[in-house]
Amino acid sequence: MKEDFWAYLWPVINLAGLGFFTSLAVTGFMVFAGLGDEPEARSNHDRVTPTSGGVGLIAAFGICGAAIAILHPFLLRYLPVNFPQVLSLVFAMGLLGLCDDVFALSAKLKFGIMIILAGAGGLSVGIPMAFPLNDGVWHVPPILGFLGAVLWVFVVVNAVNFMDGANGLITNTLVIASVAMGVIGLSVGSVLTAFLCGVSIVGFLGFLPYNQRRRAAIFLGDAGSLVAGFAFALAALSAVNASASLPLLFLGPLLILPLLADVLLTLASRAKRRQNLLQAHRDHIYQRLIARGMSHLQVTWIYSILALIFANISIFAVQSERISSPAFFCVNVVFISALYILASRFLGRAS
Repeated sequence: MKEDFWAYLWPVINLAGLGFFTSLAVTGFMVFAGLGDEPEARSNHDRVTPTSGGVGLIAAFGICGAAIAILHPFLLRYLPVNFPQVLSLVFAMGLLGLCDDVFALSAKLKFGIMIILAGAGGLSVGIPMAFPLNDGVWHVPPILGFLGAVLWVFVVVNAVNFMDGANGLITNTLVIASVAMGVIGLSVGSVLTAFLCGVSIVGFLGFLPYNQRRRAAIFLGDAGSLVAGFAFALAALSAVNASASLPLLFLGPLLILPLLADVLLTLASRAKRRQNLLQAHRDHIYQRLIARGMSHLQVTWIYSILALIFANISIFAVQSERISSPAFFCVNVVFISALYILASRFLGRAS
């Protein structure tokens, strides 16, 4: 038994080290060679700062995927046969983000490609086929499962992209959510979930020294934020499909509920005011907090604490099997929505 433990521990340490140091090195290179982000009306920074720090995250996925194939091929038997396709789709989403960083793609083109990749990702990982109803499930038609998977991936990718505006906010939040998701995914037998979350974590840790500071040396850019959201969304779908005994459909949304609430309620508020939903703005709570004088790091710690709270709520829900309860999920939605409304009223009317 001890031999088996060390046989698995070394590959994990090896992959984590390769991913971390690759991200650290590539992100450092991008600080000097990366694209410049010119400050604009909606920006939360006041000087040109390199973007595409997410190339380091993409590189971490690349080196870890190659290391499994070359150094630890025995791990492939624990991963789904379509693992190469999933990894290829992660790279494709990163390429889309990088093209947007370089060429500033139109919103329609970017969203169109994103929907295609979301559909391909859902089919590769597996679409949800059942909706949890406390002690039972509602078996949904495949077309509804597919559309639900596409919507989930599309929403998460864009939510992460929209919320990537304060130093360390997205990386801290997703590191915490990915730790919980990875552990839960591994406990239900989804090695793919653990891989996607694990590489995201070490990739983020290699990026954070350059970003989580008073004046960031580099930003994730779309190359990083799209990959980060895509990997988390696919990890959640993989966990859902791996767990037959305990439906985990609400796990992914619960873990990132503070991000989803900020994005979706802000868009609902803008829609109510008949404002263009595709137009750049500074109406998110985190942007308004910065506009009121809080530092990036102070705002980041607020969202990190919320992420930690919801990670613990999620773990409790899984252990107590309340994760399959729509009522439990709705209570948390009401709670975070109330926090959003209180914060919004305290900060005053959005622009």
